[in-house]
Amino acid sequence: FYIAWSMANILFQLPLAISFSLFAEGSSDERTLSHNVRRSLIFVFPAIAPMILLFAFFGKTLLGYFEPGYAENGAGLLRILAISAVPLSLNCIYFVVERVRMRMARVIAISAFLAVATLGLSWVLLPRMGLAGAGIAWISSQSVAALAVVIMFLLRRPRAQKQEQQELMP
Repeated sequence: FYIAWSMANILFQLPLAISFSLFAEGSSDERTLSHNVRRSLIFVFPAIAPMILLFAFFGKTLLGYFEPGYAENGAGLLRILAISAVPLSLNCIYFVVERVRMRMARVIAISAFLAVATLGLSWVLLPRMGLAGAGIAWISSQSVAALAVVIMFLLRRPRAQKQEQQELMP
């Protein structure tokens, strides 16, 4: 597990770095946050796509450089973890938006969900599926959280547009 996780963690650093930059920009000028979120999303997915493909197609070979047993037991896990970089990216950017807007309750709630869901699903899936079960628990938790983030964004967007129109009216 550790070697596959460490390799995937290299990939996870890209959305984290982009979200740190977004946090710095958003903290200095919250008015540009929406624009910078769009820029971050446009940048993050093309940045992670090559690494996802690399791990998906050559992960077994890369793990084999460490030890053949790692390649046999960790290749499926590495593929799952690599794909999880997509929902993880959405979650990282969402956390920044909420931190900049000082809405920490949402960050805490989703973080708690991620921890409980990942650990709970891992506990259920590990005995049945081996290491891949932990990966499925991770990607499932990240995906459900990302789906919730997208739904919250879509529900909040009409309200935000209406509020902007009201603010512009004399």
